[in-house]
Amino acid sequence: MGPLYFYLITIPLLIFKMNPIGLAYFASLLGVAAVFLIYLLGKELFTAKIALFAAFLYGVSNTVIVYSRTAWNPSPVPILTILTIYALIKYLKTKSEKWYLSIWFFAALGGQLHYTYFYFIAALVIVLFFYQRNFPKWTKGIIKGAIVLFLINSSLLIFDLRHNFITSKAFIAFISGDK
Repeated sequence: MGPLYFYLITIPLLIFKMNPIGLAYFASLLGVAAVFLIYLLGKELFTAKIALFAAFLYGVSNTVIVYSRTAWNPSPVPILTILTIYALIKYLKTKSEKWYLSIWFFAALGGQLHYTYFYFIAALVIVLFFYQRNFPKWTKGIIKGAIVLFLINSSLLIFDLRHNFITSKAFIAFISGDK
């Protein structure tokens, strides 16, 4: 996996003077932030009542509660997924370049946290393809997205080149079901 998670956990570890309990607080804070972001996303798509109901359902979900108590790589994934979806919605509404690049920025960060995020990235490509329907424009946009993904993940690529493609091999094993 990429270094993003390790950069993120240095913040609570420094605040709590290297006490591991800081990681538990960090994971809980990520869970609370995800509830808030679900509310904002629901309000953007629907109404405040529906958004509140969706945030409530997410917040009382047993799975969310269990995983918000443990600090591990996928902990920030819900936040990045929600931010990516929010950026996608804003882009589809405004066609703004900043929202388009935001989609790929959040997607690149999510890809550093867990391999399964690449399924979400594939879904993004499909949505953008069907939305734009203009192949030259779509291709240009995907190239921009690939550049953003490459730049953010370049440190991971350099690591992989120096260590006999260990990350790439693990990713291929994950996708093929060998692991």
